[in-house]
Amino acid sequence: MKKIFKVSIILFVLIFTLTGCKSKTQEETNNTGATPIFYKITKEDTDATVYLLGSIHVADESIYPLNNKIMNAYNSSDYLAVELDIDKISSNYLLQMEITNILLNEDGRKIKDDLGEDLYNQMIELLKGKASYMSAFDIYKPAFFESLLENAIAEDAKLNPDYGIDLHFLKLAKEENKEILEIETIELQCNLLVSKPIELDRLIISDYVINYDKNVSGMKKMYSMWKQGNKSEFEKQINTIDKEGLKDDEIEMVETYNKRLITDRNYCMVDSLQQYLSENKNVFCVVGLGHVIGDEGIAKLMEKNGYKIERIEY
Repeated sequence: MKKIFKVSIILFVLIFTLTGCKSKTQEETNNTGATPIFYKITKEDTDATVYLLGSIHVADESIYPLNNKIMNAYNSSDYLAVELDIDKISSNYLLQMEITNILLNEDGRKIKDDLGEDLYNQMIELLKGKASYMSAFDIYKPAFFESLLENAIAEDAKLNPDYGIDLHFLKLAKEENKEILEIETIELQCNLLVSKPIELDRLIISDYVINYDKNVSGMKKMYSMWKQGNKSEFEKQINTIDKEGLKDDEIEMVETYNKRLITDRNYCMVDSLQQYLSENKNVFCVVGLGHVIGDEGIAKLMEKNGYKIERIEY
């Protein structure tokens, strides 16, 4: 999998506006064998606990029911914290319109103008083959098409946002009236996705189109590593950029944007978790695994800030 952009483990939030969001609830108590990376975070001067589960936003039903250690931690927590309450998007027309307005091109500009005719034609041919294209989409910015391509890649990898970990716990929390804490906003996430340099958009879309099958295989591999809780291999995957064929300025552009996409947001997430603990809140937190691991991931940053970090073994 050519790793230009760390989107494969995060996925665009707007992917959920294209689905029915039919997550299954968890009533069974047996474990399925998935052992994702999972931490318990505490501090000496407080009785509160933050459980931190590294999520993947697309999955399949084979991981359910989740391990009892995960569910016991969730059940013992008073709050569910997530990057964003994605469940509310599908039922909130005003929010959908807000997302649409962020994604729309301005002044009559179309996606072909952004990508050039050759790349546009290649992309449209692929999306048509996946029954994922309408001509009305042409007025949208590249981020929208990146989401369509991600959706197609996930589908061909036999993964579905309906079974994503975030959505699963959001459904569960709403059924139980557990309070939900949003760490970010839809405006922040969407604006981040549309603020890339157009040159980077072209690189991403070109990679998705030209290396489509490799991206499908790569997503399957990522999912397998997530289920196994393979921390070292996962860190190697997300921290490695395939620089083959990239110019120096393109590499710099990719690294700069990946910092904005992952690392900068990690520090904001750490601020939120520290606030929860300072307020003596017992929180079960679910964020993309790419934010949890690594030298500037949430777990390491919290440890550097004096918190006790315990990886939960299954």
